[in-house]
Amino acid sequence: MKINLLTLFPDFFSSPFESSILSRAIQEEIINVDIHDLRKWGEGKHKQVDDTSYGGGPGMVLMPGPLMKAIKDIKGKQSENTHVILMTPQGEKLDYDIASKIALKENILIICGKYEGIDERVVEKHVDQEISLADVVFSGGEVAALSFVDAISRLIPGVLGQPDSLIEESFCDNLLEYPQYTKPATIDGLDVPSVLLSGNHKNINEWRQKQRLLRTANRRKDLLEKKELTSEEKQWLVESNDET
Repeated sequence: MKINLLTLFPDFFSSPFESSILSRAIQEEIINVDIHDLRKWGEGKHKQVDDTSYGGGPGMVLMPGPLMKAIKDIKGKQSENTHVILMTPQGEKLDYDIASKIALKENILIICGKYEGIDERVVEKHVDQEISLADVVFSGGEVAALSFVDAISRLIPGVLGQPDSLIEESFCDNLLEYPQYTKPATIDGLDVPSVLLSGNHKNINEWRQKQRLLRTANRRKDLLEKKELTSEEKQWLVESNDET
């Protein structure tokens, strides 16, 4: 996958892309990341990219001219089929399904919003998808873009060293992940559940699936509404309710 990032702060991404999973994926050319400084397309002697809002109001707005030029230039050098994404609080909230679909694309361009946002005409003419991470506002789209890149990259084959870890992780089938434990078996009077020490993999898998279901029911009922439950899973929920 080719990932383009259009930002006012290109140095923000230096360290994250030089460490951990993303660094290895870049080195192995599983993903290719280009970071573009929006000021390269700025207007006038001072490379201006923002201005006051028509109609008044606080803060500045990213101008349409530099953004449109940047998008056209980047797509011209990459691919006209490049999927253009704007990180914005007004976008659809990122979830596993959205991340999975975007991970299948060959070329994406992520615009990092800033200040009061960007001129709406850029959105109307050039943006294919608006995405938000959460119902909060970050100081800039860079924070959201980095998290977004990490989320989609790990879904690309070859990025994770152990691809099986995707199978049961949170959200992949509208269930949260089960609780995790490691050594020692007892600490501060707290024990690891005995089933995990039993060596009976059938019982362990059943316990883990049940924990995923119950944890989702307790913490994210909205996810559970999207899942088609088996008769066994429905029974687990009934038994859980009877116990409380």
